[in-house]
Amino acid sequence: MKADRRTINEIIKIDYNNSDLQITKCLQKLGTHGFDIFDLRQWTGGNELIATGNYVMDVNDLYNKLNISKKKFVKYVSVI
Repeated sequence: MKADRRTINEIIKIDYNNSDLQITKCLQKLGTHGFDIFDLRQWTGGNELIATGNYVMDVNDLYNKLNISKKKFVKYVSVI
């Protein structure tokens, strides 16, 4: 299994609708028994919470709907 690890800056730039990255494939299984948090941790360099939060916000268009900037959201989640 080849991991395509990403930094936080790379994670927040992923277009989840047009990507075949391992991170995207893993996150698309979120909420199912096929979701593997340990793989996600490996591919995100330990930033699985940021990747998951960003994915949920992005695919549900919550950044626009709630008028929240990606940068501020990621900083907030990083503190958590």
